[in-house]
Amino acid sequence: MSQGARLQALPADADLEAFVNVWLGPVLNPESVSKRERELWALLQKGSVENAPQLQELMPSMQEMEVSPLIAMLATKLPHLEQSEIVFRHNAVMLGLGGLLRGAVESAADSHDQRAFVLRWVLASLQG
Repeated sequence: MSQGARLQALPADADLEAFVNVWLGPVLNPESVSKRERELWALLQKGSVENAPQLQELMPSMQEMEVSPLIAMLATKLPHLEQSEIVFRHNAVMLGLGGLLRGAVESAADSHDQRAFVLRWVLASLQG
């Protein structure tokens, strides 16, 4: 099942934490997704941290992000924020994840604790 399908399958009353756990499943719970999806996320994170020009060309504009299904779903979980701020926070989270995870989660002996820290950081960044 694709990430989009997993997000669509969430109950309408699912809280932000449940949403983030599905959205960032490849990072927070890598064993829950296919090897291909894990590798794609790793590639995107690496490209983001390294500011790869090829990746930047593929990234949607702010206007395109504002009308994306993911942002619309996030907006239902963050009704106190305007659409443009949700896009900003989404982008900040995605950029921050690359840096946070580069050495921390992948090499940690207690990766469960590291993933829990990352989840708390993402939730705080979005809810703030």
